[in-house]
Amino acid sequence: MTTATFSDGTTDVYKGKRAVTAAWQITHSDRPTWAHSGHSLNESAAASTAASQISWNSKMAGEIVKHRGASSREIKQAVADCRAAYKVEIVSI
Repeated sequence: MTTATFSDGTTDVYKGKRAVTAAWQITHSDRPTWAHSGHSLNESAAASTAASQISWNSKMAGEIVKHRGASSREIKQAVADCRAAYKVEIVSI
């Protein structure tokens, strides 16, 4: 088992078999108790995975406001606001 500890004190335990050397955590400024985390083979892969997660979550925010009848400007703003609210932390392990 490999354990990563992030700056906010939370830990994430990797129980897999790959030789991971980095962990990532995404937090959201509007939801301080929410966090999403995982492990990656290296820091570059961790950054890529975290960016992909943020991209997907932001797209879903846009889809939600689109479903509510928002204009294209409002949809773009919702996506931008969502992206800005996320913080990524990558730690070496």
